[in-house]
Amino acid sequence: MLPVKIKEDAFYNAITLRIWAEGNDYTVDGNGKVVAGSKNRLRRWSEYWTFIRNRGAKEAPARADLNCPNCGAPLKVNATGICEFLRRQDNFRRFRLGASKIEQDESYAG
Repeated sequence: MLPVKIKEDAFYNAITLRIWAEGNDYTVDGNGKVVAGSKNRLRRWSEYWTFIRNRGAKEAPARADLNCPNCGAPLKVNATGICEFLRRQDNFRRFRLGASKIEQDESYAG
């Protein structure tokens, strides 16, 4: 990974990382026949992942307790900061850093 852009505005902090990876990249049709790419040849690529968080976010407090502070259920907060048991947004969102955009190498414009 390589940081390529850091941006702040009135509401958010954002960081864009260029991430390199490799894997089998192929497409199959409805019958399982490979119609593009290869199941056997590794393909290398890079993508640009942008992560954002609320500008007012502070360092997340250390948590020894892995239960929801609102309902007491085992802590299970989804990517939008919603407790999966209560189905409502929790305070954890203000600490979260989330992926907001993933761009392919050939389409990234900086």
